[in-house]
Amino acid sequence: MEYKEISDENLTGFIEVLQKDFAFSEQDFYLLFDMGTERMKTLSPESDDYALLHRKLASLVLPFTSEISADERLETLIDYLHTSLKIPYPIIASYACVEEIELKKIC
Repeated sequence: MEYKEISDENLTGFIEVLQKDFAFSEQDFYLLFDMGTERMKTLSPESDDYALLHRKLASLVLPFTSEISADERLETLIDYLHTSLKIPYPIIASYACVEEIELKKIC
């Protein structure tokens, strides 16, 4: 996957990356963004929701489309899920099908 710059013009592209490349379901979008993909695609840059969406998309997608190591990507994602989205380690570990102790070793 190649590096992509996030911009107003390609938010839809990032949504599609999450759907196609990372197998995000509509339920995953509701869980992480509190809205579905259709609403996300129609937000205007002036809305408060747009700024939040922009930050979350950048945090989720850019680490995996830039040229950093897989270990750094994994650490960045786990940190974002736990710190920014307040998802507890046991839930992240369960979703990743790993033991919580193994997950914490990565961070």
